[in-house]
Amino acid sequence: AENIDAADAQVVEAAGQVALPGLVDIHTHLRQPGYEASETVETGTRAAALGGYTAVFAMANSMPVADTAAVVEQVDRLGKESAWCRVQPIGAVTVGLKGERLSDIGGMANSTANVRVFSDDGMCVYDPAVMRRALEYVKTFDGVIAQHAQEPRLTEGAQMNEGKVSADLGLAGWPAVAEEAIIARDVLLAEHLDSKLHICHLSTKGSIEVVRWAKSRGVQVTAEATPHHLLLTDETARTYDPVFKV
Repeated sequence: AENIDAADAQVVEAAGQVALPGLVDIHTHLRQPGYEASETVETGTRAAALGGYTAVFAMANSMPVADTAAVVEQVDRLGKESAWCRVQPIGAVTVGLKGERLSDIGGMANSTANVRVFSDDGMCVYDPAVMRRALEYVKTFDGVIAQHAQEPRLTEGAQMNEGKVSADLGLAGWPAVAEEAIIARDVLLAEHLDSKLHICHLSTKGSIEVVRWAKSRGVQVTAEATPHHLLLTDETARTYDPVFKV
């Protein structure tokens, strides 16, 4: 091998550290525009960069909602001007996250923000006809629909996971099937349309089984999990400490 003069090389002592490619967070809430009191593109990406993330995807539940080219281009511009890592806007699936009619998906996809992921995260795209049209639309440019899987009629007034703890505490329960039923419906739609589906914050064993079944059939489905769903249980709710209410 050719001799290389390392006299000017910078040495980084990394004992006990882990060297990885830059991480990508596909589900962040930068809250800008509209909710700057909670977070901004600058503060959110600064935290991301500190944690080893070189790119983040910003969810659409800002104010105004990121359901038009104008808003996603604003987020994209903020990312270029003030971010500590790359910011990729996510567009809303429906106007105002209301689940009633599709947003300007084509306009956002063709904008300077080049949006390829669409999600109403925080709200479920509950109408199967709307979800079908969304999956059909994004297929035309190899996009993805990221679903917040929550059947709204099964979770009205829900405060925590439905089970023994919710019964003991007298709190309204959120049944696992409310998540699993939407995932089952949507993987079938994705299979029917040969389109791409992503499941946000998957949290039950049954959901995992549905996704595994779908993958075994060749459905283009991916999923994510959160630290609190991996590391905590509903037993923490017995403390009534609001830090556990995520």
